[in-house]
Amino acid sequence: MSAATGLIVVVCALSSYGATWAPGQPTGTEPLDLALKAVFAATVTAAASRARRWSWIAAAALAGL
Repeated sequence: MSAATGLIVVVCALSSYGATWAPGQPTGTEPLDLALKAVFAATVTAAASRARRWSWIAAAALAGL
């Protein structure tokens, strides 16, 4: 595993942990809510690490609208 891949894994794990402290309650069942928030955060972080620059520019433009 390269250093960059290891860093991505660490950042995904940290974002997953941080997401468990978010106030959202998607299902109302605490263990399931924690799991959903953690998996969602890790998935978004992993996807963002592979995204191209144009996709971030497009996302920022849509968010700005």
